[in-house]
Order: sequence, then structure tokens, then C-alpha cells
Amino acid sequence: MTNVATLFQQSVASHQAGDYVTAANGYAQVLKQQPGHADAWHVAGLLAYQYGKPADALNQIEQAIQLNPGEPEYYSNAATILTGLKQYQSAIEAADRAILIDPNFHQGHVVKGGALVGLNRLTEAQRSFETALKCGGDKIAVSIELANLLQIQGRISEAIAKFESVLELDPDCAQAYIQLSKFIGTGQFKFSQTMLARLLNLTDSSNQFALNDKARLFGALAVHYQANNKFDKAFHHFSSANQLLQNVNRQSKGAFFDPELEKTLTDQMINSFSMATIKELSPCGEQTEAPVFVIGMPRSGTTLVHQLLSRHSQIAGLGELTLIGDLIAGQMMASKTNPDDTFFRIDKAALPSAAQHYLNETKEAMRISGQESALRTIDKMPGNYTNVGFIKAMFPSAKIIHCVRDPRDICLSCFFTLFEDPKLQSATSSLENVSQLFCNYAKLMAHWHTVFEEDIYRLDYRNLVNQPDHEIRSILAFLDVPFERCSASSKSSPNIRTASVAQARRPVYKSSLGKWRRYEKHLERLADQLGDAIRSYQVSQAKH
Repeated sequence: MTNVATLFQQSVASHQAGDYVTAANGYAQVLKQQPGHADAWHVAGLLAYQYGKPADALNQIEQAIQLNPGEPEYYSNAATILTGLKQYQSAIEAADRAILIDPNFHQGHVVKGGALVGLNRLTEAQRSFETALKCGGDKIAVSIELANLLQIQGRISEAIAKFESVLELDPDCAQAYIQLSKFIGTGQFKFSQTMLARLLNLTDSSNQFALNDKARLFGALAVHYQANNKFDKAFHHFSSANQLLQNVNRQSKGAFFDPELEKTLTDQMINSFSMATIKELSPCGEQTEAPVFVIGMPRSGTTLVHQLLSRHSQIAGLGELTLIGDLIAGQMMASKTNPDDTFFRIDKAALPSAAQHYLNETKEAMRISGQESALRTIDKMPGNYTNVGFIKAMFPSAKIIHCVRDPRDICLSCFFTLFEDPKLQSATSSLENVSQLFCNYAKLMAHWHTVFEEDIYRLDYRNLVNQPDHEIRSILAFLDVPFERCSASSKSSPNIRTASVAQARRPVYKSSLGKWRRYEKHLERLADQLGDAIRSYQVSQAKH
């Protein structure tokens, strides 16, 4: 065995053991000695993806493909990365290349199915997953994909049955417990005593699960205890889960939440988008009322609003679109003329093309979902609250629905949710971080309401769940579309993929109101940090 071969195997072993620094150095040495080592390029690309560098990952895997174009695994992993970037059509093309090389390469069919789900081509996705099973794919892994597909479609009882069948194959399957726990709070499922005993065993410190899975197993236990009114135990397990997720971020060198930096960026955004700036930019935008944006903190009710409005015959619900953020990063920001510039500056010349690109993409999404005739589209990316200035520069007539809720309920719910997105996870994995996130959000939204007062509808979650028909009537009037009883419309709700997937399939419910009171003794410091925001919310409630 050559020195290069030995070094490569050692580097792969370090990679598998989670020692990414040693692995990265090893791969670099292998490629320095043997630049044509296709497998080294491939695994270096996988490592780059784990480091949160998808563009580098794709470039390195492309090097591997050029050196060895007959290896289906290279194309399959490229397709996985492309799916993560939501470049679904490119992902399908890469997966198809893997399948063309080896029609029985089951992972190619699995990855293709995932990309098809992203394009909402759910029947085709199901066929891909079923083909993967016929080709010898991992029965447990593919069954989980099929169960998730059923969940997206709202076929909840079938999804639960599929997850339970996974546990029959592997009683210790972490993903099945994690997914099933999502239906506990809705009353659609509860762990049996046998399941609970196994789950407790799986969270034992001697079990060597990946930290991310172990964190979510603690989350599953927490949900169980919460449903059984054992709130101290629930809080303890949610806290354990979040501590593990903080460790995950440290190990992967993920996107950490920096409170001071976020505060600075909030102030810069406020300074950048004054009334005068918006007045200057408005003539450059696209004059249309078609796009509607639902924004707010995560867990503020954006999914429920999207679900209800999407039942209107003239409104197309498009889910959480990353388009605005992509356009800002890709073409809307003007180059800094001064390295110390503390302003976000829009390239006015780029506004028309950016706006048109957004409209083209939403029209294509409407076509795919069969909603071409809708008057309005709903983009419910909650985090677009940071991008309101950009949105109003692109679409001066756009209407924005701002979802608000008791700050304590929002922050507690964020802390309990265990988000998949690394940056959001970092921002919500401690009560200190999430309270700072909320304070920044509240400060920024106060500014947007001042600048765009008539074009932002403040929607209180409490009002929505207590008087849904009245609130929806007011929103539809704000959007200038005819009234329909959205809560009883025959139009089906869109497929749901957010953290609220299980709850959003239920009728409008009130059990989340004042949830923070059950955990009040654990939230004294949070309440202090949110003091101004809580008082402001209470004043606004009194006014409305």
C-alpha cells in the first residue's frame, strides 16, 4: 500500500470520526501528492459541504467527476448538495446521470425523489422512492422518506403508520421517534410504554448516537412530558436538547449567533432605509400588488396565516421562499465605496431585473401548483422581516402581513422547536440568544411600521385564533381581494414543510396561547430581558 493510499484511508477515518480538521489536512496532503485522486476530491467536497461551503463542495465533486465520470456516487452526492441549495432541477439532472450509469444505484433514486419533493412533484417522488426499494435501497431510510412524503401531503394517519412500521424493523430507529413526536402535541399520537422505555434508553449517555440525533431524541421525550403536563421534566429535556445542539454547532463550526453583531446589523438596516431612501428607490421597482409577504419571528403564526389565506380561490400560497434573500445576496447590493461603510446600499440599476426575476419565479411556482389565475401570491418566509426595505424597494405596492404574538410564547416556542437551519438553531438554542434575537426583531419592525405604516398589517395571533373569520375578513380587505370563508373553503391547503407541519394540519386551536405560564418559574431572566417588548405587546393588545 502506497503512502498516499495509507494517508487517504487515515483521513477518511478521521472524517468519519468527526475530526474534520485532521481530515481536511489529510485530504489536502493527498491531493498535493496526487492531484488526480478522484476519491480524495469527492470526500473533500463532502467535507466542505459539512463545513457549510456548498459552492466549494460542488467544485470539488466536479473535479472528481472529471477525473472519473463513471462513478454514480459522485453525481448522487452532487445532487444531494444541489437539493440542499434548492436547485432542484439541477439535482434531478445529476441524479439522472447517476441512474444512467447504473439503473440499480438506489441512492440515485432516493436523491432524485428528494429533489422531486422540492418541486412539489410528489407522485413522481413516490415512484422514485419505491424504485429505490426495488433496487435494494435501505428499507428503513426509504420508508422514512415515504413517511415524510405522506406527512407533507397531510396524510397523517398513513405517515404515522409508516413510521411505526419502521420501528417494527428497527425498534431503536432515532428518526422514527423524532418524527412521531411531532404528532404528540396534536393528539394524533402518543408513545406506548414500550416505545417510551426504549426512548429513555436511547437518550442514555452510553448510547453513541450522533449529537444531532441525540438532541432530537431528548426533544421527543420533552414533547411527551409536555403532553402529559410534566412541565419541569419537559423543560429539562428541551434544555438538554439545546445544549447538545450548541455542541453540534461548535463541532461543525456552523453559523453561530453573535448578539453584538446582530444588534449592529439591525441598527445598520434601520439607518439604511429611511423614508427618504425608500422614496428615492420606489420609482425603480415593479409596480404590482401581486406579491404578498407574511413575516414575523419564527413560531409567530406565519404558517397558520399562510394555510388559511391559501384556501382563498384568488390567493396562491407558495410557502417559504428564499428568493428575496438570494436576490439580495446575488445582485441587489451595491459595492461598498468605503470599507467602513455601515449602510446597506441597493444597486438601483439592479432593482428592475431583481423584481422581474422574483415575479418570473413565482409565476413558475404558480404554474406548477396549478394556480396561474391567482391575484395574489403568499411568500411566508418569516425571516423576511429583515428584508422589508429591500422588498418595498422592489415592489413599492407590496402588502406585508406582520404576525405578532406574546414575546414570551414566541421565545419559548423557538427554544422548544429545535430548528434544522444551523443559523436559526444557534439563535434559538439558548433563552439568552432568542431574547436578543427578539429584541432586534422588535426594534427593526417598529422602524418598518413607521416607514411603511399603511402597507403593513399587524396580525395578532391571539385575535386570529379567537376570531378567525373576523380577522381573515380584515386581511382580505387589506389585500383587496373578495371575501371568502377561507377556513371553510373547498380549496385544499398547500403542502406544508415547515416546523409547524403537524400543527398546521389541525383546525384553528387556542392551546398555544399563554403557554409560557406553564414554564413561568424557568423564565424569570427571559421575562426581564423582554421587559420592554412585553409591555409594548400588552399596550398594543389593549388598543386592539
